[in-house]
Amino acid sequence: MRASNLSLITAACLCGAAIRAQVPADWGALSSFERPSFAAGVQGGVGVFDPRRLNVLFPIQGLPADLTGKGTQQSIGANAVLVRSSDGALVVGETAPVTQPSTDIWLLELNGLTVKRSSRYSIGTPSNQGMIDQMAWLPDGRVVFSYRNVQSPSLPRMGVAILDLVSGKVASIATTLPTGRWTNALAVSRDGSTVYLAMGWQQSQAYFSDIYAIPVRGGPAVSCAKITGSTQQLCLDIDGKLLVGIGDGNLAKVDTATKRVTVLPAGLPGLNAVEVDRLTGDYLVYGQSNGVRGIYRVGPKLQTTPVVTSFPKTGLLSACGLGAMSGIAQRHAVMPYGPSFAGKNRFDWSVHPGPLPRVGNAAFQLGLVGSSKGLTGVVLLAAASNNLQTPFPFRLLLTPPLILAGGVVGTPKAVLPLPIPPIPALRGQQVCAQTVYLDGNSLYATEGLRILIH
Repeated sequence: MRASNLSLITAACLCGAAIRAQVPADWGALSSFERPSFAAGVQGGVGVFDPRRLNVLFPIQGLPADLTGKGTQQSIGANAVLVRSSDGALVVGETAPVTQPSTDIWLLELNGLTVKRSSRYSIGTPSNQGMIDQMAWLPDGRVVFSYRNVQSPSLPRMGVAILDLVSGKVASIATTLPTGRWTNALAVSRDGSTVYLAMGWQQSQAYFSDIYAIPVRGGPAVSCAKITGSTQQLCLDIDGKLLVGIGDGNLAKVDTATKRVTVLPAGLPGLNAVEVDRLTGDYLVYGQSNGVRGIYRVGPKLQTTPVVTSFPKTGLLSACGLGAMSGIAQRHAVMPYGPSFAGKNRFDWSVHPGPLPRVGNAAFQLGLVGSSKGLTGVVLLAAASNNLQTPFPFRLLLTPPLILAGGVVGTPKAVLPLPIPPIPALRGQQVCAQTVYLDGNSLYATEGLRILIH
């Protein structure tokens, strides 16, 4: 069944006014920190960039001093970054020297490119160099993160914890980590049940990493991969495997079920950050190519294309004077959220590859993959997400009123066209979707899908 323009218009316009301008849909954010060796005028900070145009990079203004290191000669600034999909707000984790009173995570709400409101969450007092290594979103909107060199009465000196941005509560994930290693990277499974933690260690002059799977509710750290080299960042690829960024410039894919590691020779030495573009399947990587440091797009055949480049051999992003880059996060224009409520058979969203949800894009569509050819369901749209109980074994991840966008049949892949009309007022709106389907004698549902129109 083909959805009409009216369905999407109605669902989007239920939002009322557009969400206040923060990180634009589909754009990326980067974090960087100050180092004593940097030239005068270069500092840490946070920038936003357009991943589809060359050198379109802007620094965020009005940052807390902890995130810039301005006026200091210490390693200090923004070490990890996330973008909240629903509104484009930034979550930034620090690296903090022992002279700082606290190692913090910040929630930054923006007005354009300027911080309008900042909220600070103290993780503990830095011991040596306190650091938030990397962060990831849980399906319920909480932030899971790895950290090290932090003194706190409620947290171990090094480990994994969860931050509730609403209550401000920080809770340690109870586990036992191996000694003689340090935390450095983290990702979370799509269903939010497992944290993957990379820990580094050194033997002579060589670096190695072990990746562990840890239940979010707490439990033993189980080894699931060994990496030759220093794991700088982790993220979850579209196929559910772990994408590993290695300091020597290579990438690796890890099948956590089989523990198989496949090295991808990306050839970007000094690699220190990685993200997955969920519409194209490409990787956004910070590293060095032909002597030029910057952010590069790595395609399916490992071809590299510059996105944001900088002066050779300096590591400084010339476009906005930021320091050592250490994190990339994208505000994905189409992003699953919440858990899946599957029966014996299931539908899953398939958004790669796909056209961008831009105003006037008549080719925009939603894709679904069914595990059974006879599976049938309906796609529902709403203006906002939710988590509502139903009489069936699934929760409604949408806020009524609901719009029936159309029916789908597992073939196993189904496509539902959702053309976006050329109405400027739709820009900045969000639409949420969920598919409810019949399996046996009951109704089940997919996870939610957030669509950001831009």
